Amino acid sequence: MAKKKAPTITIEQERKLLLKPCKTRDELKAWIKYFLNLELPDVTVSRYSDTNPLDVIWEVYDICVNANNPENIKELLFVAGRGSGKTLGMAIAELMVLLHDKREVVHVGAIQNQAERCYAYQKNFLYNRKLKRLVTPPDIPEDQRILEKANMSKSLFNVGGEKLTLEVIPCTLKACNGPHVPLVVVDEIDTVSGEGVKAFKEISGMLDSRNGKKALRVGISTRKSRYGLMNKQIENAAEEGRTVRRWTAFEFMERCPDERSGTAKIPLWVNQDKMEVLTESDFNKKEKVKQKEYTMYEGFEGCAKCPIFSICLTDAKKQTSTSPMLKSLDVDLIQKVKAEGADWALAQLMNLKPSVEGIIYREFEEKIHVKNWNEMWFSLTGKEFPGECGHDTFVKKCHELGLPCYAGIDWGYSSPSTVVFFFIDKRDNVYIVKTDGMTMISNPTWINHIKTKYHLQYRVQLYAPDQADQGSIIEMQKAGLPVSNIAEKPQIMSGIQVIKKLLKVPGSTETKMFINEECQHIIKEFGLYHYKLDAAGMVTDIPDTSHDHWLDALRYPLSLLLGKTNIILGGGLDFDNVEGLKNKDGAYSRTPTAAEYATVNGIPFNQNEQDSSKLGKIGTKTQLDDDGGDDSGSQGGFLWSF
Repeated sequence: MAKKKAPTITIEQERKLLLKPCKTRDELKAWIKYFLNLELPDVTVSRYSDTNPLDVIWEVYDICVNANNPENIKELLFVAGRGSGKTLGMAIAELMVLLHDKREVVHVGAIQNQAERCYAYQKNFLYNRKLKRLVTPPDIPEDQRILEKANMSKSLFNVGGEKLTLEVIPCTLKACNGPHVPLVVVDEIDTVSGEGVKAFKEISGMLDSRNGKKALRVGISTRKSRYGLMNKQIENAAEEGRTVRRWTAFEFMERCPDERSGTAKIPLWVNQDKMEVLTESDFNKKEKVKQKEYTMYEGFEGCAKCPIFSICLTDAKKQTSTSPMLKSLDVDLIQKVKAEGADWALAQLMNLKPSVEGIIYREFEEKIHVKNWNEMWFSLTGKEFPGECGHDTFVKKCHELGLPCYAGIDWGYSSPSTVVFFFIDKRDNVYIVKTDGMTMISNPTWINHIKTKYHLQYRVQLYAPDQADQGSIIEMQKAGLPVSNIAEKPQIMSGIQVIKKLLKVPGSTETKMFINEECQHIIKEFGLYHYKLDAAGMVTDIPDTSHDHWLDALRYPLSLLLGKTNIILGGGLDFDNVEGLKNKDGAYSRTPTAAEYATVNGIPFNQNEQDSSKLGKIGTKTQLDDDGGDDSGSQGGFLWSF
């Protein structure tokens, strides 16, 4: 039996089909395949995803063209895995919305190269074999063609006699200042920097509802760093009325075959942060406390050796898309993960958390360093608190144990003036119990606020403010506060090293810093404080000052106490007979030297030949003093310096 030929259609029929709106997702998929010769992946694969490359296009299209917007979405933010068709998908959506909704569009590329990439996609669409004869037919006058003019700055379309523009621009103040359209797409938000950040804030002004078409803003990017613009957009989404959708690299990957994974199911234990996978026997060899870092998942026998099981969790076997655009698991995923590591994979492939690239305090982990009051009590005493511990109870215990309280101050005005209060125990553990800050306040007023609200409450033994403002230090001395006043300002990098080594003691997994969960100011800064980027986007060794207000306040006293050769121990300051240590009001004005500390505590000390058997090493409490016992939960020790 002869095979029937597919019916032929005229160019005029094709042109009508080109401009006919799609009522369903399947119609949109067919339109893209017929006119653009593309078949995008259309299956949501990963458990961490709620959309996929085709559905992204359909959602934007359905809202704009069919006015199907039951959630009343005004801004869509798509968080996409690296190399998963972000710019391509938006280029398709923009062209289809323009043709089918007669809606003008602006595509904002974070940088010039990104804008050029989008324009290259659109140019390829419009000049492919199928579309070129429909949108720029040679037998029709230019002013009657669907595509009258095409260039990167502004392409001009004639759709049903209506003149429409599609602009592709970089994220600069000059470029973003002119257009006003009902659809704006911002591409690769996380690479916006410098002047672009100011331009990004102005993009809302480009949105303009017209002719019954409600304006829609769309953002799309991989999430990279904690301090990047995309992470801020995600974190503030609910507050700012932004709807977030996510998809991962797995939506663009081929299915994991049975010959790779096997078919026999087995339990596997996963530490996702480290992308580590253990079999049952290996898991049972771990210490009980370490086992808590793992979660059990059901996998297949071959998954135990797979480098990406910790992020796949067998989801790759759910891929049913027949798209020829699907990428190779081996080449495009596994090899990249091996080369780039867990931090990159979790951030840029899976969108599970931002990368720590460029973060200064990589040692900081909330689950290790941030504690509630009961956990702080246990760290201090080694005993469970009988009931619910609170701020006042913990501070009272610190006072009962005779622990000194120190505070650091960073001066500000438009940026906040800040203060951080902490205790140090006899094992040199640091307990941050309070942070505070105010903007638009004079330094004398800030000093008075600290004195009246906190000084007696914490019995602060020594304040270490920013030494750059000597006038404010004199104000503190006049107020009767024990304040350090040293000629040399602590160096930033050496102070950073002191904090880093408290966060994680070198050569161990131990930490000596505990931050109460109520101190959100400094907790947030620990996660955001980062090195500056150069013009090429590369990480430098210069700290950025965007998120350092409370961290600076912490750095000043810790540099003073534990930097260089000075030392303050958890036993407190008891140096009444040391000349020059106190001012005329009896307030401490500097830290004791190593020799002064050794003399007071009866430790042999020679300026040229120090007794390194005790100074310079971790010693037990009994080697250093004898005050009748230690209530801090274990034998004490101290660190001479870092």
